[in-house]
Amino acid sequence: MDNFEYISSRLPCPDTEKENAFTIVQRLCIYADKVRTEGQLSLEPLLAAEPDAFLQDGLRRLIDAESPQELQQALQIHILAANATGKRFLEMMVIADGVCQIEQNMHPRTLVSRLSEWFGEAYTERFAQVLVELDTEEQHRTAQARAEREALASQAELSDPEKSDEVLVQQDSPAAKPAPAPKALQTDTEKDSDAPAEKPSVTVPKPETTPKDEPKAAVAPHASVVEFHQLGSCGTDAITRLLQDVDDDTLAVALKGVDKPLFSLFWSSMSKERCEKLLGKMSSAYHVQTQDVEKAQAKILSTAKELEDKQELSLDFPNGELKAPHWEVIL
Repeated sequence: MDNFEYISSRLPCPDTEKENAFTIVQRLCIYADKVRTEGQLSLEPLLAAEPDAFLQDGLRRLIDAESPQELQQALQIHILAANATGKRFLEMMVIADGVCQIEQNMHPRTLVSRLSEWFGEAYTERFAQVLVELDTEEQHRTAQARAEREALASQAELSDPEKSDEVLVQQDSPAAKPAPAPKALQTDTEKDSDAPAEKPSVTVPKPETTPKDEPKAAVAPHASVVEFHQLGSCGTDAITRLLQDVDDDTLAVALKGVDKPLFSLFWSSMSKERCEKLLGKMSSAYHVQTQDVEKAQAKILSTAKELEDKQELSLDFPNGELKAPHWEVIL
């Protein structure tokens, strides 16, 4: 909405009436963080709890993956039809601006700075405090993620077959008790020297452990949406090779609700004919559930890991861990 005269004539309201609009900004930050980390589809479980009908409608349109132009036009029409002034007009303008920026994958901190411009100087300190809280939360989340990675690394070391490999030696006498510790085990040379020449050699059963060169485990059936979004760390060549082994039905469901950069990365890796065909399938997959999307994304991730094991593509996931995405294609 670019009509400055229309906005300026309806926007003014006392600072005491801006409190509800301020709480709306805080909720928009939560939605923005959710979209950036888990995709647009992750907003669906939050819709029922959203008290503002206009914001709820905007988020629904965001989940339904309307184009930026359609989304902006729908929100503007709603504002004009409401014919609101003062407090409610401010709230609706904040919602429309916030939803459009979330659709563009704006960072919550940047979103707060942008929306604070609707409130004037009286709310400067309040928004500064919100920015401090966002920074603290992000630092805590970074530290927690680092701790989880370190715990996984320690667990992987403990489960290394080379470190946990123990061989149980069968004794000559059936009634003999097995050695209680590896130090008590006899070596093959000691057994050969003690046993009579005519006795057969001692059989050493192999422990049932995972071979060292066993392929990587497949992705869990319900892989998180966050993990699927990390495919954005791959190059277009890797995505192009991956899509050769992914059917259109699975891809259409998996791409429902992903953010624009990842969607664009997949889109730019396909031919024009396949893109047109996929659009039709995505339209028919309108009513898919979250669990269906997770299963489809897990299937694609499993295919990607299998291709990496065959050295047909590189996911650029060092030590089996997913990197933070660095988008190569931005809409």
